[in-house]
Amino acid sequence: RTPSAFTADVSTTTPTAMSREVVHADGRLRLAVRVQDLGGGRWRYDYALMNIDHTRPRTQGSEPNLRVLANPGPTAFVLPLSPFAVALADAHDGDLDAGNDWTVERTATTLRFNAPVGASMPWGALFRHSVVSNLPPILGDAAIQPGGEGATAALVIATLVPVLLTAFMSIPL
Repeated sequence: RTPSAFTADVSTTTPTAMSREVVHADGRLRLAVRVQDLGGGRWRYDYALMNIDHTRPRTQGSEPNLRVLANPGPTAFVLPLSPFAVALADAHDGDLDAGNDWTVERTATTLRFNAPVGASMPWGALFRHSVVSNLPPILGDAAIQPGGEGATAALVIATLVPVLLTAFMSIPL
């Protein structure tokens, strides 16, 4: 976990649901997940990522004439994924504008949900990221990448993930 962030203790954990909050100098984020057994060896993971007030504002001037030039929030959400997982993923940002939809990128060991170039998740927003996998949930870590100039390293948060238990799993960003 990053030294300047911590996971708040206001949490919920069951074998198929989990909610955690990350508190950082730049603000707070909450990640909740609900996992549903679809039968036939398939599991649906619905992640709700809430940007409570996390931002790295870029400003000009000083008070009382302070001007906010940009107010970027997180730009990526990364889940570890077993190399053996079959996974279908999608992202929903809650609006009807296809031009600002997040994309999904899969590597051998991750699923990465990315904001479009020049965009980020604004504070106060709730995005849903969904995955259907052939693997049941286990406790693992996801990563949330802050946006903006001088952004810190990814913030790591505990959640349920579709991963086989292996000693070599990590979350490369």
